[in-house]
Amino acid sequence: MSESIKATIYRILSSAAITPYIYHGDLPQNPSYPATVYDIISQPAADLTEDVGVVGFRKARIQIDVYAQSVGAAEDAMERYYELLKSYSGSIGDGASPETVIDCDIWDEGANPDMDFEDEPTLRQIEGRSRDFMIHW
Repeated sequence: MSESIKATIYRILSSAAITPYIYHGDLPQNPSYPATVYDIISQPAADLTEDVGVVGFRKARIQIDVYAQSVGAAEDAMERYYELLKSYSGSIGDGASPETVIDCDIWDEGANPDMDFEDEPTLRQIEGRSRDFMIHW
C-alpha cells in the first residue's frame, strides 16, 4: 500500500476544508489562522487475530489541534472535525488494485484540556482546541 496513514489523515482533513491551513506535527512560525495541526501520538504494533482471512490490523491514536483568533472559531472548527471523524468509515490506499485498499474506521477518544498560551507572547491572542481520535486499519 503506497498511501501512508499520515497521508490518509491529511487527505481526510484537507478534503473537508474546515480550516485553510493544515500541518503535520507542529504549527510553523508565524502561521495564518485558522489552522489545524495533526499528529500520530501513538501507534502500537499490529495485533494479530485467528480469524480466517484476517492477517491483523493496526491502530493509531491521532491528535487534532485547531488554532484560531477567537474561541468561537476554534470551537466551531473542532466541532466540525468531531462530526467528520467521530464515526468515520472509509478506505485508505492508492486504489490501484483491491490489494492496495484497506478499510479504516475512526472514532472519538475525547477532548483534551483547552490550550493556554499565556507563557508564549506570540500566541497570547490565539485560541486552541485539541481532541484525540483512534484509527484502525
